[in-house]
Amino acid sequence: MRALASFLAVTLTLAAFTAFSDDSTFLKTLAEGGRAEVEAGELAANKGASADVRKFGLMMAKDHGAANKKVATVAKAKGLALPTALGPDKVEMMKMLQAQEGARFDQEYLK
Repeated sequence: MRALASFLAVTLTLAAFTAFSDDSTFLKTLAEGGRAEVEAGELAANKGASADVRKFGLMMAKDHGAANKKVATVAKAKGLALPTALGPDKVEMMKMLQAQEGARFDQEYLK
């Protein structure tokens, strides 16, 4: 599962890099996405019905938290301000996850 998560993180990062024409947009997108992954991971670590989902959520929060620090370091070096809150789409995703319970939570989180 960890290998899949790492593969997806690298693939999505490369896709994001090619989709944005400037560093500012790219770093802001990474920062917001990373923040959402940390928050969702923490929620899964606390609310997941299965031990595997709780463990995966904890890993995602830890790994994305570390990546977020690196993104912040790069942004600071470039003099860029990163978003301090989630955008509307990520807020909706978190609300939807928070409303789920048990196995349904696990299914929605893993989607």
